[in-house]
Amino acid sequence: GALDVFADLDSSEWQDGVVRSIAPFGAFVEVTLESGESARGLVHISQLRDGFVDNVYDEVEMDQKVKVRVPT
Repeated sequence: GALDVFADLDSSEWQDGVVRSIAPFGAFVEVTLESGESARGLVHISQLRDGFVDNVYDEVEMDQKVKVRVPT
């Protein structure tokens, strides 16, 4: 599957991503690797930043460039 390209990534390494959609429970971020392969994943509201997040829309916006870590 698409996520196989992320299987070898170090989960402590930050990857470049772009917010593609926002939901009340988190943001869907598209990560594109140097190889050109990409996949989307959910960043849950609890993982957007340290501390409590009341409103996802206060934290991120559409097409915003973000740094994410991909769990392995």
